[in-house]
Amino acid sequence: MVSTMILGVGIGVLAQPQLVVRFMSVHDSRDLNRGVLVGGIFILVMTGVSYLIGELSNVYIFHKTGQNSFLASAGPDGHPNIDRIMPMFLSMFMPRWYVYIFMLALLSAAMSTLSALLHVAGTSLGHDFHESALPKSTGARTILVTRAGIVAALVLAVWLATIMPPGIVAMGCGYFFGLFASMFLPMLIGCLFTRRLTKQGALAGMLVGMVVSLFWVVLVHDKEATSLGVCQALFGRATLLGPPWVFMDSLTLALPLSALVTFVVSLLTRAPDVEHLARCFGPRECKHEARGPVAKVTSATE
Repeated sequence: MVSTMILGVGIGVLAQPQLVVRFMSVHDSRDLNRGVLVGGIFILVMTGVSYLIGELSNVYIFHKTGQNSFLASAGPDGHPNIDRIMPMFLSMFMPRWYVYIFMLALLSAAMSTLSALLHVAGTSLGHDFHESALPKSTGARTILVTRAGIVAALVLAVWLATIMPPGIVAMGCGYFFGLFASMFLPMLIGCLFTRRLTKQGALAGMLVGMVVSLFWVVLVHDKEATSLGVCQALFGRATLLGPPWVFMDSLTLALPLSALVTFVVSLLTRAPDVEHLARCFGPRECKHEARGPVAKVTSATE
């Protein structure tokens, strides 16, 4: 639980693409400073409450049913489903009218997140892939490809939801949050706190984080590797390694390796030009990074 849910969700939330999109849409640093106090309190309360309720729900359900929450979550087929634990706890502990309000709030949050994720997927297809492959393409064609990407992402999400086994929501959240952190968090931190990060370093770190995460989930981590069955088919065993590695989440290995590769490759490659930094961050933000040309950029901009 500690490595998968607390570390995976707690750290992975910092690198979610939809939150990065919202961050980039903020008007200026003053608005960010205003949101620090409210956002900090909100994160502390929401995270603390969710972890406490998760633990106490097990005690409450055991007191009511005589079984722990995992066994009590068994569906009509008799197989436990951890995705049913919190709905079951709310139905037993809270009045019915509160359950309706809670579900409406949950749907509202899910719709907001889904909207941002679909826009990220569509924009990635239309801008990153389509315009890169066809630089002379018109804006109308790019918009059409972006809309097609949004629809395709929605259809893919619905299809995956129908074929995934029970309990996939909690497992999938823990894994994908860890994957986001391993791929994107080192480059995001590098972009925010240093001007020495290079394109090659960011791409290398992202690829290492993705490859290590997929390798660990498919072949090593017990829950996912056993469910997927790829390691069993290739090597005749459920997992490639034994304890304690099968209980370690991919985040604990992929994130440090991704961060190391990101900054080592950035140090070994040519630093970004001062003019490029000034265009991205403003001349005043990168004065301390270099001398000489930055003065010309500053004077020209001012």
